[in-house]
Amino acid sequence: NAAGCSAYRHCRTNVVTVAISSIDFICLVQLGDVCTIQSRVVYCSHKTLEMEVRATVTCARTIVNDLQDKFVAFGRFTFASLNETGQAIAGPPLLLESDEDFERAFHGEQRYVAAKKAREEERRLAKAKREKALKSKL
Repeated sequence: NAAGCSAYRHCRTNVVTVAISSIDFICLVQLGDVCTIQSRVVYCSHKTLEMEVRATVTCARTIVNDLQDKFVAFGRFTFASLNETGQAIAGPPLLLESDEDFERAFHGEQRYVAAKKAREEERRLAKAKREKALKSKL
């Protein structure tokens, strides 16, 4: 939900989850822990946004003595911005303000290009398989 809220806030349009690239649970959250979820847009392609979500907890038993949050989960999600008819549209460009922002965007673009190549290869193999099956029927 945090990723969707950030995607909406960036695009100011309806958004839809296109893919969940990863969700890593690093450690357990105990009953009573105070959990904080943060999300941000890290890369914008022509029609999609890559979001990072990070979860941390503050242990309720040591909240006074230990002000250090513990990192508990991380995820990457891809969203698309939609127009009024439900078609994917280009979202606004991402404003990169720090070196970390530029680095995250660079790696996001690399992941985007790799995923796009993998999808194209999948389509090519599926087409070749269909053509082979069609030839064997003749």
